[in-house]
Amino acid sequence: MNRESINEPRMMINYVRYSMSGNFRKGKSPKMERTEKKGSWYNKFQSFAMNRMAPSQVMEEDSLMYWRVRILFSILFATSIFALITLVPVFILVVKNNLWGLGIFDLAAWFIIIMLLLARNIRFEIRSAITLVLTYLLGLVIIVNVGILSGGPLCLFGFAVFAGIFRGTRAVTLALALNAITLIIISWLVSTGRFGQTFPFFKTSEAMMAALATFMLLNIAVATSVRVLVKGLSKTNQQQKELLNDLESEQLQLENTKILLELEIAKHKRSEEAVIQERDFSQATIDSLPGLFYLFDDQGRFLRWNKNLEEISGYSAREIACMSPLDFFGDQDKKTITETIQKVYLTGQASVEADFISKDHTKSPSLFNGKLFLFEKKSCLIGMGIDIAERKLAEKALMESEKKYRNILENIDDG
Repeated sequence: MNRESINEPRMMINYVRYSMSGNFRKGKSPKMERTEKKGSWYNKFQSFAMNRMAPSQVMEEDSLMYWRVRILFSILFATSIFALITLVPVFILVVKNNLWGLGIFDLAAWFIIIMLLLARNIRFEIRSAITLVLTYLLGLVIIVNVGILSGGPLCLFGFAVFAGIFRGTRAVTLALALNAITLIIISWLVSTGRFGQTFPFFKTSEAMMAALATFMLLNIAVATSVRVLVKGLSKTNQQQKELLNDLESEQLQLENTKILLELEIAKHKRSEEAVIQERDFSQATIDSLPGLFYLFDDQGRFLRWNKNLEEISGYSAREIACMSPLDFFGDQDKKTITETIQKVYLTGQASVEADFISKDHTKSPSLFNGKLFLFEKKSCLIGMGIDIAERKLAEKALMESEKKYRNILENIDDG
């Protein structure tokens, strides 16, 4: 498992987190987003206001919350700017038509909007609920003061749509029902002469019913569509969260596996180093032994030997690895060596004297011993060979000396 395979889930997690954050929704990288924020007063103010509406950490983790906060900010910001732009015309309208109630309500609504934009410690749910109520009341006040053929129904229309964005299905249903009841009651009051006789109105009841039906049909269609879209986005956002959790879990498992592998590799390396040290120590011990050291299996294959065997025999390590013990002896000794090897495997140990023949055919009288030994779960013969040429010469000299003295003693006795 390489580093790239470990980092792949981490890269995927970062991508999912980025796609769920506000930066991805503009199709911009974090670097571009930071650059834009630094260069635009609007983006700075937007970030400032949105962070007051909801914690930045929550918006980064929940893309649906991010968009709801951003839409609410856009509505409040655009409304506050539009109110400032239309301040003079609205003031003239209020004075000219004596609509002081409408003017006071508009001014109060503007202050509430500013508060919703800038105030601290107000939860997003409360801000959105106040915005919905304010939108409905604004539409109702406009209708009461100007008439049903005004911008009031548009506010009611937006009230139902905003309910689909900020709240759930129940809120949308309630908003649509409230709009229908409000328009029906006001239309009935106007048509029966109980209210708003000076306001422009439909020429016939059929036209009024058709207009109300069209308005409610469009309002239901748009508000329901928005709610379905928001619900789909919510489900997608939940799936992204589950994917992120799965990826984080997979990353954690991979990192744990990586740690275990690293520990196992370290343990294996320590074991290898210990084996190498033990092997080197064993080989150094073997090489320090006097004479010839050998270890071969029951097939006659050499498994271990010391440097003396190479130096005295004249064969290289590669050559010895391909030779058998009998290759170091002449024909007159091969039978004896074979019988001695068999005796070791039968009785456990044996020894024999024979001439060791080197690569240059030099003969060295030697004493060989062998002992049965279990090596790597195989029965092997381990032993040593000692050069006894000097001992042979000493024995020969001793025998000649004894023969000489025996002859002298015999001659003395005869005399």
